[in-house]
Amino acid sequence: MSLPTEAHTTLPWRIHDIAPDFDVYDVWALPTPGGPGDFPRLKQQFLSGDIANNPSFIARGLFAIRWRLGDIFGWDDEATTVGERVPSLRERLPDDLRDVPVVNPTDLPFTTVFETENEWVAEMANRTVHCVMHIGWVQDADVPGGFRGQMAVLVKPNGLWGRAYMAAIAPFRHLLVYPPLMRGIANDWAKGHAPDVVSTEGLTEIPDPVRSRLRTTLVDYVDTTSLAVRSDQRADWWARTMFEELIATAGRELVFRVILGLRPEPGIAGWRIVENSAEAVALVRSGNRMACEMYVITTEDAVHLALAVRTRTRSGAAIWQRVARVHRAFGTELLQKAWQREHAESAPTSRV
Repeated sequence: MSLPTEAHTTLPWRIHDIAPDFDVYDVWALPTPGGPGDFPRLKQQFLSGDIANNPSFIARGLFAIRWRLGDIFGWDDEATTVGERVPSLRERLPDDLRDVPVVNPTDLPFTTVFETENEWVAEMANRTVHCVMHIGWVQDADVPGGFRGQMAVLVKPNGLWGRAYMAAIAPFRHLLVYPPLMRGIANDWAKGHAPDVVSTEGLTEIPDPVRSRLRTTLVDYVDTTSLAVRSDQRADWWARTMFEELIATAGRELVFRVILGLRPEPGIAGWRIVENSAEAVALVRSGNRMACEMYVITTEDAVHLALAVRTRTRSGAAIWQRVARVHRAFGTELLQKAWQREHAESAPTSRV
């Protein structure tokens, strides 16, 4: 989410005293929810990041064009960089910041200026601007964990040409670069911050919220895979995301219809809906070999994916015995990928 300038300037950042002559051009709330001690992870994500990996091919194309123009017109020549055209901001640091060892990004065209327990600041310069990227860790009661990252871009244009350059690229930054960049940050954060997954098997072992919703306890097999996360999405969002969007139709029907012999029905991914509320979806599908019930249940602290199977023939029991282990592993993968999808969708898509 794009934030007003005051979201940066009103906080007691050390950068205010280091770069008072720089203008704040952009401020963004980063889709990186976490606890008070998670800032080092966010800093490492930026240290190892690469703008060439922007999820949008349009944004990647714009960066490629920019670098090409820089080669042609000499915008990024060595003589225009930090330490050449402009002195480094490290020369302005007080002793307590200058004495802290720093690490530079591996693939970003920035060098680290300083870092504290909740700030990381990097700079770059070319013929058009001297630019500062400020990454901070702020409290936010509206996100899980109570904290999130915040990014501010501070710029000191190089004369009229620099100001004209910044004005010209503003629409591209706001519409084509930042939104997919935020989604990429959200995806990377989710991959490194995935919640715990617990698998249970058997009627006496599965969680109470699942056991209480079973349509029958006369089953030969039941298991639950539980993702320890609070979700704002309805249960049917999780069901449709996992079974319709994350699994190709051909592969899904190969398993359900061909291998397990389950007849498709109208509903979600060939499963008939027998319950659909905000916190629970119950699906059924059956065939000559077996009958299955699938449940997606959301609680305050977890998302549960459960499957109950009642075999009808010996061949059905033999087939399910072979499939069960693969099914459990695949359930874990589906929950984790759906969780990553939820975080990606919560990232901004436009400037507000």
